[in-house]
Amino acid sequence: MYPQISAHPERESAESAQWSERLDRLRIGGMPVELPVMGRFEVDADGKLTTWRDSFDMVQLTSQMS
Repeated sequence: MYPQISAHPERESAESAQWSERLDRLRIGGMPVELPVMGRFEVDADGKLTTWRDSFDMVQLTSQMS
């Protein structure tokens, strides 16, 4: 059941960088949490993943845990 990830359409940008938005559904300490995440990744000329970074709002996470 957990974790669940709902990916939204990727947003292409210039060069090899790609952006994606998703909604992660997790259980932390037995509590269900939904966390919107923005991801950025880069691929090389061969299509191999070279960099991946995820960002989220910590306030959204902690507010669901209290």
